[in-house]
Amino acid sequence: MSKHAHFDHSAAKEAVELHPKRRTLEEIVRDDGSFPLNAYLLVFQALDYTGKLYGKNRVSGGEGERHVTGQQLLEGVRRMAVEEFGYLTKTVFEQLNVLTTADIGRIVFFLVEHRLMGKTDHDCMEDFIDQYDFSRAFDEDFTFAVEDDVDLSMPSPYFHRQS
Repeated sequence: MSKHAHFDHSAAKEAVELHPKRRTLEEIVRDDGSFPLNAYLLVFQALDYTGKLYGKNRVSGGEGERHVTGQQLLEGVRRMAVEEFGYLTKTVFEQLNVLTTADIGRIVFFLVEHRLMGKTDHDCMEDFIDQYDFSRAFDEDFTFAVEDDVDLSMPSPYFHRQS
């Protein structure tokens, strides 16, 4: 994990490039001010991750073949963030002012409103409300993965004993 969180801009850029008359994401976010730009980029990145997780193809296929539900997106956000940020996930979200699953929904529907994301008639803000608690999902339930073949009885080559 790098010292600074890295957010992929490619999905956001594609959304704007498909409709060149749209204002840029940076302009829209600056005018809104609810969340920093990186919060929106994280949602775009999570949408891409979620599509792959559920076998959706965002480039080809009809809307139904590309669409993920609010619950699927939230699960993708959770998994991607834990993979990307590990034990610091909750801290990263706090820095982005994203404190609940409803905040993710607000970001999604803001992007939908500005035609940078799509939705179906069945999608609604309620899909994002109280789906999981960030403290539990990112702190209490967090576990460190340790490979089975790691020999913990051997001293680490990175630590030297002082004689």
